[in-house]
Order: sequence, then structure tokens, then C-alpha cells
Amino acid sequence: MPDTVQRHFDVGLAGESLHVLHGPQKAVASALSQTQDRFKLGDLP
Repeated sequence: MPDTVQRHFDVGLAGESLHVLHGPQKAVASALSQTQDRFKLGDLP
């Protein structure tokens, strides 16, 4: 039984780790999209 409980918590922790890692990825994707839109409008870096 303890192995099952440990695996349950391991799965929960893995899911939370993925959630934490996707936050910065979304921020970078948003910044890229905004920069591309500004470039299309003629705004140079």
C-alpha cells in the first residue's frame, strides 16, 4: 500500500512540475508573438 501512495504523490508532483515549466514557455511565446506583430507594423528593435 505505501508504494501506491508514493506513486500517487509522484504523479501529482510530476504534473505540478510540468505546470511550473509551461509558465515561462507561455511567456516567451507571448513575447515572441508581440515582437513579430510589432515588426510587421514597422517597429524595429
